[in-house]
Amino acid sequence: MLPPANARERKQREAKPASPPKPKAAGSQTAADELTAPQVAKQIGADPKAFRRMLRKSGRGIGQGNRYSFAKSEVAKLRKEFAAYEKAEAERKAKAAAAKAATDEKTD
Repeated sequence: MLPPANARERKQREAKPASPPKPKAAGSQTAADELTAPQVAKQIGADPKAFRRMLRKSGRGIGQGNRYSFAKSEVAKLRKEFAAYEKAEAERKAKAAAAKAATDEKTD
């Protein structure tokens, strides 16, 4: 391991010692059963950036290696979640546009 670059990095290393990765439990998903965020986005017909934005706003944690990972069985549920997210975002944008138009009208 390299020496710490600064005091903050040294404190982080001391506070959280490196631990070896935990082995997967028996019966857990294999890499073939897992999908990445771009793969799921493609399957549900969504833009990958918009899909990740929905994941962040919904509070889903990022998996091991700072990557989202999903089981193939989750795709249908994610499709519904994304559709609801898009609908809510469209409503939010419409409200914001209406509010902006109302304030522009008052100032003119």
